[in-house]
Amino acid sequence: MGFTKKILVPTDFSEGSGKAVHFATAIALEHGASIELMHAFEIPSVAFLEGSMIATPAMVADISGLAQKQLDVAADQIREAGVEVSAHLLQGVAYTEITRAAQDLGCDLVVMSTHGRTGLRHALIGSVAERVVRTAPIPVLTLRPPSDD
Repeated sequence: MGFTKKILVPTDFSEGSGKAVHFATAIALEHGASIELMHAFEIPSVAFLEGSMIATPAMVADISGLAQKQLDVAADQIREAGVEVSAHLLQGVAYTEITRAAQDLGCDLVVMSTHGRTGLRHALIGSVAERVVRTAPIPVLTLRPPSDD
């Protein structure tokens, strides 16, 4: 079954994302597919009564530099496993950037982790994975992290 040729793997560098990277790597090895590894970040801003603080260019450079280093480490691990990989650091809302990358990069599968939030935390924080499942133009395989029970 060789339908999967390019797998998009979004990462937030969490333990759950690491497991998704390993799972996607195994799929890629089995199907002869390549991986498009990506991380999306938003520029932090803080609102105060007196106004708001927006990140300085130096802060943005620090954030993107650290993210790029982590992305490069993950890409190297995929490469060492024998899978062709490209790494993409994108700035923007995570679920929007993931669905856009899936289409722009010609991927045919997204493999990503969830954070396993439920109840009020899920309602307040939302789920990037859930939004990707609802909006992605291709199949999305989500991996739930083990519960702490």
